[in-house]
Formats: sequence, structure tokens, C-alpha cells
Amino acid sequence: MLTIASQKSVRSLGSYLAECGYTADRLIEELGIHETLSADLQNLEPLLEKTSGRSALHLLARLFFAGWPANAADCTRILDPDALSAALACGLVRQSGSDVEPCALLVPFKEMAVACDGITLYRGPDIVMGPSSSTRKMLYCAVPGTGEATLDLCTGTGVLALNAAPRSSHVVGTDVNPRALQFARFNAALNGLDNVEFLCGSAFEPVEGCTFSRIIANPPFFLAPVRTFTFSDSPMALDGFVRKLALDAPSLLAENAFFQMACEWVQFEGEPWEQRLQSWTKDSGCDVLVLRGWQRNAIDYTEKTTNEAKGVDPSCAKGQFASRLQWLRNAKVESVLGGILTMRKRCGTNWFAILEASEAKESTGSAIRQKFDSLTVLASHSEQDLLNARFRFAAGAELIERAVLGEKGWEVTNSVVNESALKDEVRLDSVVFRFMTLLDGQRSTREIAGSVAKDLAISNEEAQTRCLQLVRRMLQGSFIQPVPDQVANGR
Repeated sequence: MLTIASQKSVRSLGSYLAECGYTADRLIEELGIHETLSADLQNLEPLLEKTSGRSALHLLARLFFAGWPANAADCTRILDPDALSAALACGLVRQSGSDVEPCALLVPFKEMAVACDGITLYRGPDIVMGPSSSTRKMLYCAVPGTGEATLDLCTGTGVLALNAAPRSSHVVGTDVNPRALQFARFNAALNGLDNVEFLCGSAFEPVEGCTFSRIIANPPFFLAPVRTFTFSDSPMALDGFVRKLALDAPSLLAENAFFQMACEWVQFEGEPWEQRLQSWTKDSGCDVLVLRGWQRNAIDYTEKTTNEAKGVDPSCAKGQFASRLQWLRNAKVESVLGGILTMRKRCGTNWFAILEASEAKESTGSAIRQKFDSLTVLASHSEQDLLNARFRFAAGAELIERAVLGEKGWEVTNSVVNESALKDEVRLDSVVFRFMTLLDGQRSTREIAGSVAKDLAISNEEAQTRCLQLVRRMLQGSFIQPVPDQVANGR
């Protein structure tokens, strides 16, 4: 198991990896490898061939990415002696005859190297897996900003906690798996981060009574009748664990602080899933945005989770499909959904919204923050506030005129488009399109309504009603934002 014999030596090992170009991009560009060794060893021969060179990068990739032994004489001759000694001292590798054998993987992730178990090196219910697709999604969806204290629930290898460290004065990661915490502490040292601590315990128990400016969670949320793996399978029936986290998180949030969680939840037969999630967050004192990613029926979901379990340990997943499916059917589960739940604690009138999420990208977190600001303006301000406010187009939003060839020849279509990560588009008729150009931050909604009344020869009341409808829809799509100091968000 990994140990930190010396903070200095582990940190210097991390520096050596960076000097050798041990990054995801270099592994792909120079060696052509992008995935670790599979549990059934079917990709072993290609990996061994691609890492057969005699450079430091080839040797590091064979040991720590493929998870396969390398010749000890080659390691001594090619690798930095201090780095090799550090790897031996901390238990990353061990000497075995004429070979150096890896005891853990080092997976390049963003600017970090992340130590984790390799599925050919260790198998057991407490296996510590490397960064997953949901890890990357959580990083992309993280609302930008700095804060004092950050909490990473179910931290695993600690990668989310480490990513938050540069933007936090202090970070705490919690996990029920002591083995995971050993990896997490090693990863903090490997990447030179000293403002992160890791505590053992379930969910919020190790930090009871504390308050955080940000809470992030990529918890074990797979639905399974029996918990096989600590890192993935929910410790409570169905989606009970993520429900508990959503219920408990607000009590540890500071005012205007965010809680974000990757999760899966169920839809029972005859019960809309939207109502279930609203019940989780009702009276929480939080604004809530659900980014709904995918939805699978019980059969497809069972196939997916059974195959993923086989990918970790083929033996433990044998014959599980039938029992998993029957368990879901007995519970009346019609389908399972997945996505990102974001909650912001805020005094005032709170709102709940659901968006169909496209594939997450690096700008998604900024788009989520913009969505929170827009929807809070709608929820917190009266018609008179909106009439008196001045609005301008938000970043990524623009008016577009298109010429479309139809049955009657070329026709002009108008729309307003938000090209942010939470993309939205609204078709506009020519009149509305023309008056959208007046949302330039110089005139209030009331002043724009006066112009509309004159141009259309309608009453001021009717013009104001139409303009307010337009402003509300534009705010819902994050097409516009209030000019600073005109509408105070959250007040």
C-alpha cells in the first residue's frame, strides 16, 4: 500500500513525471496509448508494443499507465535514480527478480498525476479506481469562483479536492474507504498541494458542525441489490444515498454557497421523477438546477451497470444481470436517470429548474453560474423591478438572421441564440426581433415598452405586458442579463 516516506521525495517524483512529459496528451501523441490495461488483458499486446521503447516516457508508461513490469536494468539505466528510489520507498513499485513491478497506476488527469489501483494489480470491494467520466463531468460543471473552505464528499483518489485546492484556502475530503484516503493523501503530496486534508467517515459525519463555501460530490450512486464495490455502488437502497446528501448538504452551506453532485435517480412507475427531486430539495433554502443527462429503462440500465462491474472484476459480476433486473422490477423502477444536481443556498424566494444537458465541456460551470443569476432575477423581483431594470445581451448570446430555402423560395428566419455550454435558441417574429435590438443596456424595460407602444399603436399597458413576457423568456434562456446595480441578484 502507498506510504509517504517523505513529502519532499514524493513531491520531487511528481516533478520528475512532469519533466518527462507524463501527460495524457503526450501519451497519446508520442506513444499512441489512451487507455489502461483491461481486466481481461485483451489489449495487453498492443500496450506492450507501444511501451517497448527505451525512453523514460516509455518506461513510465509501461509501469504506471499499462501497469506492467519493466526490466530492472532498464529502469536503473534510464530513469532518474532519485525518482526510482522514491517510487520504491513509497510502494509505487517493488523489485521482483530482474523486474520492477508496479503496485499502483499513475493516471494523468488535467495537470495532475493521480495514483489509483489498477484492475490487474488489485481486486477487492475497496478497490480505488482512477478518474472516471463522471469525475471529468463534475470538473467541467463546477461553478467558477474562489472560496474559503471546500468539501469533497466521497473523495476517492482525491482528484476533485486537489482540483479545488488552488481556489480554496482549505479543502477537506471525506471517504468511508480508508484505502482511498491513503491514495488521496499520496496524490496531494505527489502534486505538491498542502492545503488539503482527508478524513475517514461516511458523508458529512467527519465535518459535522462545519460550514463550507463549496461542497462537491461524486458519490457512489450505482443502483445494485448488493454492494459489490465501495467506489461505485450506493450504500443505501436505490437512490437513497444521493437523496440523503441532497437533504443534508444545505445545513453545511454558507450563504450563497454551492453544492454540486453527480448522481443517478429513479423514476417509479406512475410517478414523475421531477416530483421526486423537488421533494428532496423542498424547504432547503436553496435554488436548485438539475442538469438531466440521460434516461435508461430498467433493462438497459441493468445491462450497463453489469457490464461496468465486469470491467472491474469479471468474476464478481457473473450471473448478476438477472438478479439486478429483478430487483429493479420488484421496486417498481420504470427507468433510471443521471445528471448533475446543483444547489445554491440563498435567502429569499427560491426556485427549482430542470434543463436537458448536452455533453459537458469546460465552459459548463460558467454557464451554470449564469443560469443561476438569470433565474434568481426572475424569482426575486417584481414586475415593477423588471420594468425599471436595464438589460443587455449576455456573453455568448446573439441575434441571428438566416436565409432559409423553403417551398416558396428564400425566407428570412430570426432567432436569438445562446452559444454557451447550456445552449438555447428561440425563434422570433420580425417585430420581436426588431425590438430585441433595444435590449442594449441603455434603456429600461419600461422605456422600451414605450417605444413598442408607439410603433405598434397599442396601449402602454399592453406593450409592458409583451415586453415583460419577452424579458422573462430571455432571462430563462440566459440570453440577457441586468446591467450591474440595476437589479441586485438574490435581494
